[in-house]
Amino acid sequence: MVATLENDSTVRALALHGYYDLLTPFHQTELDLAGAGLAGSVPVALYEGGHMFFDDNKARAQAKKTLDAFYDGRPVDAAKPPVVLH
Repeated sequence: MVATLENDSTVRALALHGYYDLLTPFHQTELDLAGAGLAGSVPVALYEGGHMFFDDNKARAQAKKTLDAFYDGRPVDAAKPPVVLH
């Protein structure tokens, strides 16, 4: 992934997480991205809920907004600290 993101400026990535996800904790993703030198390049968005946060209507609506912005090419600010969306 690192080589692809470094060599192809058209490739983008986004990580979506449930705040209470114990299976794939968001903080590990942040640590992995930082270790790979990608912390400023790959946004991590957090939502209220666990591993399947999208089961909640409110979280699903927020994730859709994030995904719409991502697919439309609008920037998602990765420099901001993680925020649980309600």
